[in-house]
Amino acid sequence: MSRSLALLLALFMLPGCLVGPPSDDDDDDDDDATGDTEGPTVLSSVPSVGQSGVSPAVRIEVQMSEDVADSSSTAITLEGVNGDVPANTWVNGALLLLEPASPLAPGAQYTVFVDAPRVEDLTGNLMEESYGFQFTVEAGDAPTLLSSDPYDGEVAVGINRGITLTFSAPISPGSVTNNSFRVLPDRRVDGQDMGTTGMPGALLVSGNEVSFTPDRGRLQEFDTGYTVDVAGITDLGGNAVWTSISFRTRLVEQAYLYRIRNGGYGTMLDTYDGSYSTLLQSEDTAGTYWWFTPAFGALQMRNTHGGDSLFLEGGTVGTSSLLNAGGQFTGQHWTLRERLWEGGVGMNESPVNYNLTNGAAGPETGLAVIVESTSGNHDIGLETLVSGTIDQEWYLVHHGPR
Repeated sequence: MSRSLALLLALFMLPGCLVGPPSDDDDDDDDDATGDTEGPTVLSSVPSVGQSGVSPAVRIEVQMSEDVADSSSTAITLEGVNGDVPANTWVNGALLLLEPASPLAPGAQYTVFVDAPRVEDLTGNLMEESYGFQFTVEAGDAPTLLSSDPYDGEVAVGINRGITLTFSAPISPGSVTNNSFRVLPDRRVDGQDMGTTGMPGALLVSGNEVSFTPDRGRLQEFDTGYTVDVAGITDLGGNAVWTSISFRTRLVEQAYLYRIRNGGYGTMLDTYDGSYSTLLQSEDTAGTYWWFTPAFGALQMRNTHGGDSLFLEGGTVGTSSLLNAGGQFTGQHWTLRERLWEGGVGMNESPVNYNLTNGAAGPETGLAVIVESTSGNHDIGLETLVSGTIDQEWYLVHHGPR
């Protein structure tokens, strides 16, 4: 049983405090012939028992009936909803003093506890009965958002970052739920629309901070926009806050592999062993995993089959694209031009589809099926883009670290 609960039970039975100051009838000025043999008792306190509207910057004083030893400073503690409050304690004559290390939470209730066995007077007599009381801090303004990570409006956010919001006051853990703190993506994630209900994830409250970690282990890339919606979480005094931030993730992550699935055929972009020409492949091979690196405002596409030294290169319209040695060739510079989502064979794996346009052939040419094969391993190259041609559309599917 916590000290707070024990005190509440005692307060229910004995209004005012756990053990109150002694009455005049208890005073006994007749000392034993050998000297002082009575332990110290509590006379009064600041704040008083049950006081409300106490300043958050309060210094707590407990007035004893006589001077006490300096070691008695360890006897006085302060407890809030999150346990013992960090504080400095000391003795000044007959006063036990406690000063919290930081301002107390507006509107919150606190318990002062004096542990009898730790209080002794100057002749070594111990306090006989422990003492405690409660008080309530004055209500304050609603907490404000001080900062966030990612920050509001940030772009190209890495997908391995969590989300942390920092407020101006400690937050009540019980007020933070999947309804009061929602992370809302503007694209489908894992085939689901989470734009209203929010992404599933773990919420952690630590003092002034609220953190979110997605259950899926990461945010989603593909320039996904996120809104963090805070609706009614409260500080320890019950003061509620409503606020929001927004940010966008990176288009692709260099540290991850992707499969590139064709919208018309559903099979994956692959390379021939040896010739490094491109085709569509229905089975996973070394050539069906790609990663992207930035290049002069565009992207270079690399392949696990070709390794770090080879890049996908676009040639002329109607000829096969192939892996080639790296260099400053504009034909190796690609742009992911987002399509209005029209559906396709790969739509359940990726929330968005793209035209893969090429720097050498121009923005109106893109990667597509240029020669169909009876085996299904159709040749891939550049052709003029035509709206609605789904074999010119590609879905990037996140695979995992490379």
